[in-house]
Amino acid sequence: MLKEPPTYRLTVKSALSACKLLVRLDHSGIGGPEYISPEDRRALERFGEGRDFSTSVSVDVKVGRNLSLKRFAHQLDTELWLRGVCDVEPPEESLA
Repeated sequence: MLKEPPTYRLTVKSALSACKLLVRLDHSGIGGPEYISPEDRRALERFGEGRDFSTSVSVDVKVGRNLSLKRFAHQLDTELWLRGVCDVEPPEESLA
């Protein structure tokens, strides 16, 4: 049985951050449907365009099979969290 890849929850709190997150996901090669669901991607796009009046939006990003969890976590932390783009919540199993 195939194990589901670890999933990170990313939360953005502004339209500008949503746009930055989409750009950074695409630029880093993790913006495709194997990493982020089409529904979550559309939610980010709506929030970034100002069509969603929520105070924040959260999306799940799966770790790709070609990336190690450690490298992926480092990439998310340096590219997103440290730059203030979004909050990064690690997968449950990495907390143990």
